[in-house]
Amino acid sequence: MTDRLTDPMMNRAFLAAVDEGREPCDHVANLRLAWLLLERDERTAERGLFVALDRRAQATGGRVHCTRTAAWLSVVRAARAAMPGTIRFAQFLDARPELLDRHLLDRYYHPATLADPRSADAFITPDRRPLPDVRRWLLAG
Repeated sequence: MTDRLTDPMMNRAFLAAVDEGREPCDHVANLRLAWLLLERDERTAERGLFVALDRRAQATGGRVHCTRTAAWLSVVRAARAAMPGTIRFAQFLDARPELLDRHLLDRYYHPATLADPRSADAFITPDRRPLPDVRRWLLAG
């Protein structure tokens, strides 16, 4: 991964850009945002992610997909829990390359479920298999 993903100063600049609504908008940026918000405070990460994505959606005329957002945060949270200790985001992605697969949620949801407008408006539980359980990782460690 590039230095922009490993430099703590760049992480602060990235979060400042998010707060100002001018952060990049791609899959890796969304993963990074989730990871950084979880790093900052596990308890407020979900709300922070929804607020940041909603701000972006309002600026671009899009909308936040509730189920996708919550599911991705769950997957990132579980992946982090499986790797205790302080690591950099680039190391995290190197260790968990499956997160780079934009279709990873297909393991948990049928595509039709995620395409259903109701899943955009409210969280829908997975219909293929449960999302990763952080407690399982914490109890194993």
